[in-house]
Amino acid sequence: MAIYKSFSELEASGKSWSVIYADPPWDFSNSNVKRAGGQTSNVKDHYETSGLVGLKSMPVENVAAENAVLLLWTTDAHLEWAMQVGQAWGFKYATLQFVWHKLTSKGNTAKILGPWGMKSCESCLLFTKGKAHSRLLTKRNSCQLHSYKRTKHSAKPLEFRQEIQELFCLESPLELFARNTETPGWDYMGNEL
Repeated sequence: MAIYKSFSELEASGKSWSVIYADPPWDFSNSNVKRAGGQTSNVKDHYETSGLVGLKSMPVENVAAENAVLLLWTTDAHLEWAMQVGQAWGFKYATLQFVWHKLTSKGNTAKILGPWGMKSCESCLLFTKGKAHSRLLTKRNSCQLHSYKRTKHSAKPLEFRQEIQELFCLESPLELFARNTETPGWDYMGNEL
């Protein structure tokens, strides 16, 4: 396991990764999100966000192996941005790999009031580079929909990392924008580490 605090440290390592897992700090134009029960939340209260230009300019292609996959989390509001970011990083969109159906601590569907309705899911898109499908995929019976409880703001359940380890033959995957190092055998880059 290696931990990198910045992208420059990542590039200086000289390593390349065949599996890159990323949960970008998408910038939201709205200042507050109203949740069921009336509470409001602002993403910027939890972490620094980044706009489209900043995310696209990250040289992820420089640390991606010749045959690689990118698993990129996005909200439905950022779907168009996610497609642009994946392409800017040198990858081609392949599929919607995971849908996280968010549950409350009591096991009920989480309900976040968005501008067009109640939100309860996040999506993880899969992008490829080179011959990733034939060279990396070891398991094809992965389910798309997963229902897991929410924990900290925007933190993705560890079960997704475990699923990724089963899906791909890999030495050590790289997680970009990581907020913890709880899964052994991964390399991590994030300014919150």
